[in-house]
Amino acid sequence: MKAPDVPASTVDDRFSEVLVLIRSARQQAIQAVNTRLIELYWQVGAYISRKLERAEWGDAVVSQLAEHLAQTQPGLRGLPGRICSGCASSMRPTMLKRKSHHWCDNYPGHTT
Repeated sequence: MKAPDVPASTVDDRFSEVLVLIRSARQQAIQAVNTRLIELYWQVGAYISRKLERAEWGDAVVSQLAEHLAQTQPGLRGLPGRICSGCASSMRPTMLKRKSHHWCDNYPGHTT
C-alpha cells in the first residue's frame, strides 16, 4: 500500500513539535557544557592565582603551563591562552591590591 501524498507544509507541521524538542535539548546541552567550561576556567584561574600569590609560580611558569596545555591537550580551546596567561596574570594586581588570592570570590560555585 502506498502512503498518501501529503503536502510538504503539512509534513513540517506534523513534525514541528519533535523539532522543537530536538532544538530545545540541543540548546540545553550547549548551555550545560558552557556552564561547566566556565566553572573549569574559574577553578583553573583560582588555582593559578593562588600559586602566583604564594610566590610558588611566576609569570614564566604560567606561560609554561599554557605551552604545556597546548601541547598535551591539542583539542583544548580557550583555556591555555586566555585563562593561564590572560586571566591569572591580569588578575594578579587585583589580588595583591585586595590581599586575596580569591579573585573569583563572587563566583557562585567558588569554595576555599
